[in-house]
Amino acid sequence: MPVLPDGDPGTDHERTGAGGTADEGTADEGTGVVTVGSTSAPSPTHSYRAGPPTWQTAPVGQHPNGMDDDRDASRDVPGDPTRDAPGSPSSDPGRGFDAATYGRSFADVYDDWYPDDDATAAAVGHIVALAGPGATVLELGVGTGRLALPLAAAGLVVVGLDSSPEMLARLRAKDPGRTVQVVDGDVADPARWPVGPVDVVVAACNLICNLADAAAQERCVHTAALRLRPGGRLVVEAFVPAPLQRGRHLEVSEVRGDAVIMIATDADPGTGVVTAQHMEFRDGEPVRLRPWRIRVTRPEEVDAWAAAAGLVLESRHADWSGTPFDPQGSSQVSVYVRPAP
Repeated sequence: MPVLPDGDPGTDHERTGAGGTADEGTADEGTGVVTVGSTSAPSPTHSYRAGPPTWQTAPVGQHPNGMDDDRDASRDVPGDPTRDAPGSPSSDPGRGFDAATYGRSFADVYDDWYPDDDATAAAVGHIVALAGPGATVLELGVGTGRLALPLAAAGLVVVGLDSSPEMLARLRAKDPGRTVQVVDGDVADPARWPVGPVDVVVAACNLICNLADAAAQERCVHTAALRLRPGGRLVVEAFVPAPLQRGRHLEVSEVRGDAVIMIATDADPGTGVVTAQHMEFRDGEPVRLRPWRIRVTRPEEVDAWAAAAGLVLESRHADWSGTPFDPQGSSQVSVYVRPAP
């Protein structure tokens, strides 16, 4: 049984090429309805599929709301020549973000966007098979318990680390028997991790990307290696990014009678960081902003961090079901092992 950090016995919480130009739209002469779509600009689903973890598991070419990408409209937002000037209000896109931002943004919709579906069942089955009977699993960014609760129900000892009070409150409500040990802490802070050792560390659903700088991502992989028993495994699920395009972009994700959903992004190819707002305009309600920030990372970068931490790549697939990995594809599930002495 892993030992939790001194002090707090643990609580519940989960944290963790856009761009182009829009076309002018097409009109149906019979109905007079004009449909505006984007044929030249990939949606975030194609380009980085992250930010709100909703996009990572949505079918390629589709947003979680069920709309196909070819029904979206995206356009570049006119640039501000002073936006990167030192001291200007917008010179630091990361201003206002902290470890709990993601949970505040998405806790109320997380379970709707990530239901207990076939993909969840495949992930649980994969992790159970890797861990073995009665093993100990540490899930980073445990959130509302989408994976942790069924893993515990399968007989594993499950510890979940997260920094969002909102996410953890929902996990507690779904787990009255406290089958999941929870630690309230930032994944980016090794001092908040359980001391271990554990058999499997799980970084699912783009958790690695939600650590929005390379140093924090590398530190996460290194700390995971330290917490593993010899023969233990680190499992990383993440999207495979397309090249980022520098600049600010605005996409219309959904238009309906009572609401408009838009996504604004600011991408920096130099750092790989994407800062964004998911904006919801609903009739008769205040505007709802859901900010998110990620750093895109390719499998080769994670491989290098793992190797430096003494881990060996054991397998890589496109998904939890074992589909062969395609370097030109959109997703990966990689398993790294800590060799036995």
